[in-house]
Amino acid sequence: MPGLAGGSALHGEPQELIPKLAAYTEATFELDRVRWESLIDQQTGLYNLHGLEQRAQELRSLSQRQRRGLACVVLAPLSPSEEDRKAVVAAALHLASTLRTAGRASDAIGRLGSTEFAIFAPSTDAQGAARLAERLAVAVRSAREDDNVPFGLRAGYDAVENVFETPAKAEDLLPRATIALRRAMVTGDADWIQPFESRSAQS
Repeated sequence: MPGLAGGSALHGEPQELIPKLAAYTEATFELDRVRWESLIDQQTGLYNLHGLEQRAQELRSLSQRQRRGLACVVLAPLSPSEEDRKAVVAAALHLASTLRTAGRASDAIGRLGSTEFAIFAPSTDAQGAARLAERLAVAVRSAREDDNVPFGLRAGYDAVENVFETPAKAEDLLPRATIALRRAMVTGDADWIQPFESRSAQS
């Protein structure tokens, strides 16, 4: 009899655990959802600055372990009417939409501010970063013609060939690419994409 009583008690425990497990699973999913949404820019569906920094750190660590390169490209639309806020916003959202559909799955793409976007591309050197920007420019131009949203594009980039050998420089990719973008914003269409160049390299 004691054995039967013990068996009955054991048999009842899983039934009591089912609602507890269901509640735990639901809470875990909700926590993951909130955590994910905290990394995403709700207007564009791309990473926000916090999410981009987190993904960039992951890519830097991965590239360092694999002794591979890493590049950062920063893009911004150049609206024909910078005084027209609606035109600027429309251009930025159009660029974001194109980046979301034309971006590579291996890259981390995020929004830096109202009109600037950054891409961290693993296993990519400086030449690869320039080609990436050019490929995206083609995609932007094609989509822009379909949607009739007129604007130019400017880009700046920087890259390291081996993150293991230059980890400090890899951490500065975003600000350096942003500096290059600032230079591109004041150049003509022929120089719409600019690499980062240190002052020592420029002198």
